[in-house]
Amino acid sequence: MRACLRSWFSRQFFNLANCRRFWHNSPTSRHVGNDAGVDGNVGSRRTQVIREDERRSKMSFKLSQRSLGKLDGVHPKLQEVVKLAIGYTNVDFGVTYGVRDPEEQARLVASGRSQTMKSKHLVQEDGFCHAVDVVAYDGSDVVWEINVYDDICDAFRKAAIEVGISIKWGAAWSEGDIRSYEGTAEEAMNTYIDLRRSQGRRPFIDGPHFEIIA
Repeated sequence: MRACLRSWFSRQFFNLANCRRFWHNSPTSRHVGNDAGVDGNVGSRRTQVIREDERRSKMSFKLSQRSLGKLDGVHPKLQEVVKLAIGYTNVDFGVTYGVRDPEEQARLVASGRSQTMKSKHLVQEDGFCHAVDVVAYDGSDVVWEINVYDDICDAFRKAAIEVGISIKWGAAWSEGDIRSYEGTAEEAMNTYIDLRRSQGRRPFIDGPHFEIIA
């Protein structure tokens, strides 16, 4: 009986030693310590945040067929910018507007959603429209908060630099080419807002809008 017990305890000790050796060699073991709970379990908030950041850094979005269809008639270089930007952005987006006809533009002006009948969404002299509007998504939900659009603008800026085309953002009208922003898109927008307020004028923030500068 005693021999059987010694044999059983030996096997358990051997298994425990192997488990400890595996644990110390495991990549997850490096998180044990301040990141571990009272019982030594891995899975703290910090570890989860690190893994979430890594997941997001690997995230890649693609334009839907509907969005690609909205690019029909848009200037080829602006199309190229949009297609590059979707690969750079950390915020998913789709294209809602490319080409507009004069009647549609007139309706938008009448409703206050646009401020000019000289919109670059209209077909220009070269036969293309020179503007796009986008919409941000969080999963399947549409997002209108302006902060996500300055993130999208940062992606457009990177793409515009690569393509070599001047683009203006609809939330920073006074700041010209997005490629020349000294800071972030958010900072450019705030500069525009401050300027308009100093002039006693209301800012017209059109965060989804991007257009070619002639």
